[in-house]
Amino acid sequence: MINLNRFCSTLAAATLLHTSSLPAAPLYYEFSGTILSSYSYNLSYPVENLQANLGTTRVTYWFEVDFGNAWTNSNAAGTWHNFYSDLLGEGLLVSEIGTGSTEVHNSYNFDHNFLADKGEIVGGRNGVRISTTSALTPSWRVQDWDVGDEFSLVDLAVPPGGPGAVYYYGEVTLVSISSVVPEPSFVSLGCIGLAVLWRRKNADSQNKTHHTSP
Repeated sequence: MINLNRFCSTLAAATLLHTSSLPAAPLYYEFSGTILSSYSYNLSYPVENLQANLGTTRVTYWFEVDFGNAWTNSNAAGTWHNFYSDLLGEGLLVSEIGTGSTEVHNSYNFDHNFLADKGEIVGGRNGVRISTTSALTPSWRVQDWDVGDEFSLVDLAVPPGGPGAVYYYGEVTLVSISSVVPEPSFVSLGCIGLAVLWRRKNADSQNKTHHTSP
């Protein structure tokens, strides 16, 4: 005769083991903030020709983050604990001036051997980068970020034909973290009338790149 209690306990344990081994679902991070400064290394795109109004142009970014799709690499500087990320839409500068570069899909927590540790979410072509360091907060790891926290922003583009990148710098606040995929919509970027179409990208592990510097 089957021991019902033992059977139920075994079934529950097996179910828990199975579900715990499943990959974690992606999370969706929303950031909003302001462009504060700009810099250009490209003679064809001087800062005075850029469209953002420094100190007033508002930006919003949505990222898909998958902590379950992770990998690690190290060198003399420290260890990168990388994980998959994707910017939904485009960065502000890529929308303005275009880019000839490929997608960036790896964010990381960087345990630095000599300087402050760093947590950074990265995505898009060239890369929108949102980050903080252990010198600013004990909650520097991306998994520890919370709604209301403030971060540094770098929004960059390398125009087609290059050479030289163009940068916007700013500050953003983490507005929401959700397991629900954002509704497809046009995402307004700031006060300059630019819009980008939200889209999902089907990048896989071949897009992973290994950092050589933080």
